[in-house]
Amino acid sequence: MRELVPITSLNWRDALAIQVQPDRLPYVASVEPVALILLAKAAVNPDGQRWHPLLLLADGVPVGIVGVGLLGDVAWVHHVLISSEFQGRGHGRALMKLVAAWVPPTVTRLGLNVVPANEVGWALYESLGFVTVGVTLDDQNITMAYVAEVL
Repeated sequence: MRELVPITSLNWRDALAIQVQPDRLPYVASVEPVALILLAKAAVNPDGQRWHPLLLLADGVPVGIVGVGLLGDVAWVHHVLISSEFQGRGHGRALMKLVAAWVPPTVTRLGLNVVPANEVGWALYESLGFVTVGVTLDDQNITMAYVAEVL
């Protein structure tokens, strides 16, 4: 069974232990551990988003992390990371579906930025209904999907 739980004082060390493969770090964040970025952003809420750092558990084992920033009717999905030893087992797809189920009912769309070279990530997001709606100043694709499609 997979579940998303908040990163708290009880499990933050588990979240810190989740690391990305070095060659994939540019697709996820600028530095590791990525969980520290999530926790810092939850403290300062950049870009007006209300940040929520979340831990993905599979049968009670920490396998991934994600940050969700709520802003109006959009939930921005940030720093999606499945630990290298758990990749290729459907955890990324499950994580995205759990995010869609986790957001409040006032949220109708999910947004995320994708580095164009991240072909594996983009294939996943596209299969969940994400479409490119713009480009950031640092050339990442801004993508959106309706929550109902991702579920």
